[in-house]
Formats: sequence, C-alpha cells, structure tokens
Amino acid sequence: MASLLTVACAEGGDEDRPESEVLVQASHHLFALLSVAEFSEFPLNPGEAGFDRGILVMQDDGRYRVSRDGQTSDTDDYALEESGALSIFVNQGARRPIIRFSGAYGLQGDTGRYYFTDRFSTTEAPAIGLFWGTRIVSGAPNLEGAWHVFSQHLIYGTASSLLDPNNVGRTLGGRLSIDSAGMVAGVGVQSGGVNVDLSGTAQGFADSRADLNLVYADPQVTDTRAFFCGVDRNLMLGVDEDEADGESGLIALVRHRTTAADRSALAGTYHLGVHTVFVSPSRPGTDVAQGTLTFNATGGFSLEAVGADGESFSYSGTYLLADDGALSLSVPGTNENWRGAVDQDYRTVVVADAFIEDRTAPKPPELNLFFGIREVPAPVTPALVPGEASGAAPDAPR
Repeated sequence: MASLLTVACAEGGDEDRPESEVLVQASHHLFALLSVAEFSEFPLNPGEAGFDRGILVMQDDGRYRVSRDGQTSDTDDYALEESGALSIFVNQGARRPIIRFSGAYGLQGDTGRYYFTDRFSTTEAPAIGLFWGTRIVSGAPNLEGAWHVFSQHLIYGTASSLLDPNNVGRTLGGRLSIDSAGMVAGVGVQSGGVNVDLSGTAQGFADSRADLNLVYADPQVTDTRAFFCGVDRNLMLGVDEDEADGESGLIALVRHRTTAADRSALAGTYHLGVHTVFVSPSRPGTDVAQGTLTFNATGGFSLEAVGADGESFSYSGTYLLADDGALSLSVPGTNENWRGAVDQDYRTVVVADAFIEDRTAPKPPELNLFFGIREVPAPVTPALVPGEASGAAPDAPR
C-alpha cells in the first residue's frame, strides 16, 4: 500500500495552517499501521491493509520531509503547539484540500517521541492509520534489561479462516527480558485470555534502530513476528510489516522503572493516540482516534477521544500502579481490565485493551492500543492581588 503521507486524506479541507509555536530540528524513525475502516470480507484481505516505514525530518523553519528507501518527499509544514499538540500538513496540489494529520510530540522532558493519526477515509484513499516513532540518535541502543511489551495485530486469511475474533485481530500485554547476547524471553496475555510465551532475538543498530524477532507461542500455535523499531532509552516503538506470514501490526516496549512509582508523579493529562480493531468476523474493521488520557493522584483515570467517524467516546475507571511502572486499569460496566505501563520519567504511557466484549450492537467487540504523550501544562496566570487591576499599579496606600 502506498504511503498515506502522499495519497490519503486526514481531517480534510482545513486550509488554515497555523505557524508552529515550537520549532524542532531532528530526524525521527517513522512507523505506521494502515488499513480500511471496514474490511470487505473475512478472513481479512492483506490488500486492504498496509504499513509505512521511513525517516521523518523536522526542520527548524517549520517544515518537514519524509525519506523512504532513499527517496525523499517534498517539504511541507508542521505546527507544534507549546502543549505538545502536533499537526502534520500535506499539500495535495491545486484545487485539492490541504490535509492534516493530528497527534502529539514529546516536549515535556524533550523526549522527541511522537505520534499522529490519519482519521479520514475516502473512496480514492480508504485507509486510516496510526503513525509513531522516536528521535534518531547516534549509537546503538542498549536493549539489555526488563521491558513491558504491548502489541496489536491484524490477522489475515493466510493464518486461519475459523470464525473467531482472534482471527481478525489480536492484542497482547506482557513482559520480557533481553540479555546481553540479545536473547529474548518473556510471557504475555493475548486477547481472549490466551497465555503466550515469548522468545526470540533483539539486535540494535548504530542509528538507534532495533530489530525484534519474536516468537509468540500459545497452547495451539507458534507464530514468528519480525518488528522494525526505533529506540529512545526507555521506549521502543515499531511495526511488523510482514503481511506474508499472516499478520501485520504495531509494538511498543516500555523499560521497567528502577525506582518506586509515585501516583502523584503519574497524575496529569496525556495526549492520546488510539488504534482499534473491531474483531467480529461478521463486521471486521479498524478505527483510529485522537484524544486525552488523564490520571489523578488517587487512583482514578478518564479517557476521551474522537474516532475516524467523528464520533466521540469516553472511558473512566480506576488504576493500580506498580513500582516497575506496570499499570492495571479497571473499567466498570463491562468489567474490563487493561494492561499498561508508564516510563521512568512519567512522560509516556502505553495501554493495551485485550478484552473482547460480548456484544454485537451498536458496534462489534473491539481491541485497543493506546499511546499517550504527556501534555505540557499551560502557564499558570498569577492571581490578582485584591484591589489590583490587570495591567495597572495597585492603589497607593492610604
């Protein structure tokens, strides 16, 4: 599938290009999972899904370009707000609307992590998708250690044709370790409550990229999945683009914290990108959403987002935070439990919803992968002293 940054529409028709409040000069790994909102058949046809992989270069003149396989796109505008909200603009040419991909960039702590969403589908370009990545730095990354791991995959007809939600999409939350030789060992729980053993290899490269070859082994099948990832110290983000082996998907790893976790440090609002797979074999599809995720210091959370169809949705509930950064989110009503993790500096949150609801209407059961980047709070305006008018000197003492 061709890159959505060159052919698709997102939040179409917005001719207003605000100037960027923050300018960035950096190169970033770029990964994406793309697919149609409604698949035409089950088993899923890999021709209705795809991926993107390249290098996103943001320039300090408010322009960006994307390089893939030695070819570089024309430059276009980006707009980065002081809060970390990010807009990527694409000029489609004369008499066609300027399009915008909305997301966030890690300004709190200057992480350089980012995501943006394509949430607009047309007949010409029917796919929607979630893009994400990390800043490129010089030197091979240190992969050794313990990691939280989260992945989400679309499953194609080459894998299985049984009428089962797990043959539409699969989401996993777990943990793994990488030793000094790059050997991987771990465990996870996949959608449907399936326990999975994880093994494989990890290799880092001088451009802060890593290859993960992971074996997912459940009681019935063993599946090998190859991921291309970018690494930023405590975070790995990547994509599995090999459709030929029966699936393609996204992966995120968060390194285990090394100090006791603090709910008051977690508390705050995160810009949120969401990738959803609707896993009913009779109504398979995907969605991509943009919103916010807020934690309070007393164990509560709330989530609000808007999907590709323009409809808003929300969740709220309670959470537990372990010292290694593991999050357990409980959603009442459907009695869902989601697995997640926060990084060492409370700048990035990843959450996997691997719960398959028992429902058919008004929408089919879904699996979600959430990616949050901490919002930079707006400056606090000093309170006025009683008797003092804004912009004027206080009254003289009597």
